[in-house]
Amino acid sequence: MRLIICLNFLFIVAGLNAQKIIVSEDFSLRNDIAYEIIGKLKGKYLLYRDKSTEFQIQAFDDNLQQSWEKEIELDKKRPEALGIIPDVDGFSLVYHYKQRSNTLLKIHKYDPAADLQDSLTLKNFGTQLYTPAMELIYSEDRTKALVYHTEQQDKMTALVFDVNEMEVLWENEFTFQDINFNRDFSQILVDDGGDLYVIFDKDNIKSKQESHVFIIHHYAGKSQRTTFYQIPMRGYLTYDAYFNYDNLNQRLVAGGLYSDKNRGRSEGLFYLNIAPVDVDNHLLVFHPFEDEFVNTVMGKKAKDGKGIFDCDIQEIVLRRDGGILLIGERNKIYERRMS
Repeated sequence: MRLIICLNFLFIVAGLNAQKIIVSEDFSLRNDIAYEIIGKLKGKYLLYRDKSTEFQIQAFDDNLQQSWEKEIELDKKRPEALGIIPDVDGFSLVYHYKQRSNTLLKIHKYDPAADLQDSLTLKNFGTQLYTPAMELIYSEDRTKALVYHTEQQDKMTALVFDVNEMEVLWENEFTFQDINFNRDFSQILVDDGGDLYVIFDKDNIKSKQESHVFIIHHYAGKSQRTTFYQIPMRGYLTYDAYFNYDNLNQRLVAGGLYSDKNRGRSEGLFYLNIAPVDVDNHLLVFHPFEDEFVNTVMGKKAKDGKGIFDCDIQEIVLRRDGGILLIGERNKIYERRMS
């Protein structure tokens, strides 16, 4: 478990001859459920804080001194925030709450002063024995957002809405054959047009590595057409992978780390580029690590069974030419138990 005690804002302004670092005063986040830096709007840096029973926006000036704070008013019956969607003209907050035993999904749109500008009830889930564990993601241009939840390990309900127009674009329920979400789920994406991509990592174990594939479920919202396709991984195991949709080049791309025999250690990186309209002509490239790179990352001379471990892919940055910049992080998790 990672415990964050306080948060420092660090903004670095690069000059020709020097760098200037501005640091805010410390403040405790110990009791917060979540927080998110919204960005700079109308000359103020905005920070969102979810305190479970209270939702706040705090504003900071260019010297990172707090200018103001405001509590956001949501519906009173057990509101639970799903996330913030930043925008150049403000931000939106998506949440669900209870009303007469019904679960309702709602969006609030705010201006840079955190004043409510618009609201929309996206869906009434009706009376349920339990509230589904919903997740929120949004497109690269932040105009489309997806709320989804899974059930029974092979079913998913998804809803996509337009953040700018404040309207639901489509809603659907999906059932996946021979899929277990706990075991196979990898990632879910929504593109700038509102299309859905669900990625599964199938047979990614040593005993089945020859049949290891990525299974991609593509749902086009406008045409309501569903497409499934598989990308064989040529007998390699996936140590870690990250997918993104390249809206400029209309491609689904991925980058990650692979292994040949041992999933506990990565032996190289791979790059995948898929055109949804021509899946058979996809590009899949594997590149083994050189000893010098392994030595640099691991901090010691490479030995037999060389490779890197304790590494995760955090993000891929898309290039205009269709390539990617792969960003990873080496981390270790320690646990201590008291007898």
